[in-house]
Amino acid sequence: MDTSMPRYFFDLHDNFTETDDLGTELLDDPAARIAAVQFAGEVLKNEPEILEVGTLQIDARDTEGNILFTVDIRLKDRR
Repeated sequence: MDTSMPRYFFDLHDNFTETDDLGTELLDDPAARIAAVQFAGEVLKNEPEILEVGTLQIDARDTEGNILFTVDIRLKDRR
């Protein structure tokens, strides 16, 4: 019986793409969604100027490379 947890990869897209080559073992997809949102929060906390390019996007992939979901944060200047 396989008791290993699935591995998720969180790729960061802003002005550049940073590919997650290590991944993180998490219980399931809902746990991965929470981890992706927390990761986005940490990126914005440490680098708030990242939204000056307009968008922060995090793609969550499985071990086969399939994108499972995306966290997409945009800053729109309405002036």
